[in-house]
Amino acid sequence: MIIAEDNFQDIEFSETRKAILNNGFNVKIASKSKGIKKGVLGLEINAELSFDEIDENKFDAIVFIGGPGAARYIKDEKAWKLARKFFEANKIVAAICIAPLILAYSGILKGKKATVWDDGKQTQIKELQSKKALFQNEKVLIDGKIITANGPPAAKKFGENIALLLKS
Repeated sequence: MIIAEDNFQDIEFSETRKAILNNGFNVKIASKSKGIKKGVLGLEINAELSFDEIDENKFDAIVFIGGPGAARYIKDEKAWKLARKFFEANKIVAAICIAPLILAYSGILKGKKATVWDDGKQTQIKELQSKKALFQNEKVLIDGKIITANGPPAAKKFGENIALLLKS
């Protein structure tokens, strides 16, 4: 699971992680750098891995958690490279809230159905569509091995869907 250096979305992190763990899978936490990261609601989490330490051959999925801090990863080439490496290795690539824009900018959502959190002005929807993603107004959406979700209320279902794909 990838969290922002600061201001990740606590509920999205906690509910997604809990659903994955409850289905018998392990979760490692990563960020751009190792160390304690603080969520927008105050949750403190230790990022065990940095971006440079993530090996797609050692993991079955990569999950980008949203929140205001995740916006910094939207145009981050290292984040794009991670998404592409997992996608090209036929692994699960998942993102929630604003984080589907990371996948869109990485190029892997081109021609894929996806959802995203939006500010009510269709800003994020238009941005997703500008990268040739096929926006669908759904809480959680699966297209192949790509899972996107639109925010905190979808986090539990998002995590459950990741677990279902991991089992298949």
